[in-house]
Amino acid sequence: MKEVILKYSYKKIILAIFFSILMISFFFYLFMNANEFSLINPNESYSKNSWVGHLFYKNKTLLSITSLIFILLFGYMLILLISLFFRKGLVIKKEFNDIYFNNKKIESLHNIKKIERVGKHSIYFYFNKRIKQNTFSFKKDKYVFNASLLDKKSEEIYFLIKNLIK
Repeated sequence: MKEVILKYSYKKIILAIFFSILMISFFFYLFMNANEFSLINPNESYSKNSWVGHLFYKNKTLLSITSLIFILLFGYMLILLISLFFRKGLVIKKEFNDIYFNNKKIESLHNIKKIERVGKHSIYFYFNKRIKQNTFSFKKDKYVFNASLLDKKSEEIYFLIKNLIK
């Protein structure tokens, strides 16, 4: 059994928590004052974003629903970030010819076709072609791992994972 333990960057997590709290408060303010904001007449300018004002003009319900959706979205993000804040780190483990991320099985090692670093923060695991399990569900052909909230650079993480799988 081989494993790699990666620490989270708590500075990045705290900044993301602060941003999500800020966005929740902004959309809550928008939700609470949707009636006043929907009565504001958009000026008749021909800018590229004037359609936004016309979309919400005299449409309190649409503005309230949109604000509520964003509140729920940023609330879910806040819960995920708080759970990341209290974790000690990410454990990538190779056990019995399988790869695990925080004790969650990703895939068998013989079924991983290739690993590729895409962009600055993403690592893709490509799997061999999968067959249909039942009439309604398919297994994925790739797994995307986002390394943006970790202390190490994605290049280092990529080489650590690649060496772990070998």
